[in-house]
Amino acid sequence: MLDRLAGLLERALNSQATATKPVQVLIARLGALAQDSELREDAARLLLDEARIADGEIPADPRAFSARLARMIGGAIS
Repeated sequence: MLDRLAGLLERALNSQATATKPVQVLIARLGALAQDSELREDAARLLLDEARIADGEIPADPRAFSARLARMIGGAIS
């Protein structure tokens, strides 16, 4: 999944060269998390959906996207 994510993100951001480096850092950090980590799954799927949005598409499951985003924001501000 991380390889597909990286490909989509690079395609979506290829005209924004400076934005690619932070995304690559995030992908590397995600790869370092435990395989069964809920944080890893949520973050990877959010990045994939963000790549889809940047590519002019909608998330595959908008409700799940919203729920993941709420969990991530909730975790960040708690």
